Amino acid sequence: MPKNRQLKFIPAAMAAACLALPVLAADEVVWFGSRTEDGASLTYGTPDSGYGKIVFTCAAGQDDLAFLYEHEPIDAQNGVEVEVFLSAGNVEVSIPTTGTRLEIDDTFVLEGRAKLDDRLRNILTAEGDLIVTVEDGSEEYPLEGAPNAARHLLEVCSPHA
Repeated sequence: MPKNRQLKFIPAAMAAACLALPVLAADEVVWFGSRTEDGASLTYGTPDSGYGKIVFTCAAGQDDLAFLYEHEPIDAQNGVEVEVFLSAGNVEVSIPTTGTRLEIDDTFVLEGRAKLDDRLRNILTAEGDLIVTVEDGSEEYPLEGAPNAARHLLEVCSPHA
């Protein structure tokens, strides 16, 4: 499969796999990673449930990440373009995204692309909280466990960085 085609496939597959099921109240939301021969992922969600609030995926050897964030923006229409800002500590990354409503469970997902550069690596391995800002609001997610869970993504996606 050509690299560009493979990268377009990863977000759709991750959206179906990670965002299709709602979280059950008793399930703990944590950072977890996975690795295959084709790529890797980092998810903030519920392991073994199919739920992921935040998902990063990549093809092996590529530093181009697919980013998914379950969030309903102000103008939640298919195709809406929204800038998402990720920050931790004194580091911030901006990710342009496009919104899509998943019909299977009426979830709205923002999908974008980001480079796995030093700034994003610093965010994913930081202590404290990840702050995700979209339009006029922000949410905080604890980064506890994220550095360990991100190891596959950091090794597989851009191994020479």
